[in-house]
Amino acid sequence: MMIMTAVLAPAWGGEELEFNYGSLAPNHPAVRAKHHSPRLRLVPGLGAETVGVPVLSWWRIAGSVGVFILALVAAVTLGALVGISLDPSFGLVPVDYFSYTVLPGDNLWSLAAANVTAVPPGEAVAQMMQINHLDAASVLQTGDQLLIPIY
Repeated sequence: MMIMTAVLAPAWGGEELEFNYGSLAPNHPAVRAKHHSPRLRLVPGLGAETVGVPVLSWWRIAGSVGVFILALVAAVTLGALVGISLDPSFGLVPVDYFSYTVLPGDNLWSLAAANVTAVPPGEAVAQMMQINHLDAASVLQTGDQLLIPIY
């Protein structure tokens, strides 16, 4: 890499112009440091020692990020599995069914809420629709026989 510098100076006469930038900002740290730079010297053997500074490389950073992402994925997966196992209705299968005769004003939601308490009402309604071969367009009629799951 080649660094090029240039000095710009006025092109009149042969006289030198000198400008004191310190007069613009006498309290600026760069101006003060120019005039008051302390002299330091290294004295060997008086407790001076070299200390290794860890060098960050792209491979080291990528490895650290990769380990973090792997740990994050493992934590999310474990959390999902624990969350599923804490849900008491997960994997419940009806052990039996009882027959129910539909009365005026009955609907699947009210029947599920009143008779099936082991699972959420939405899941109970879905199971009742499946075992009774009902779809979203089905209408319950008074006197219909429904199978209701028992858990």
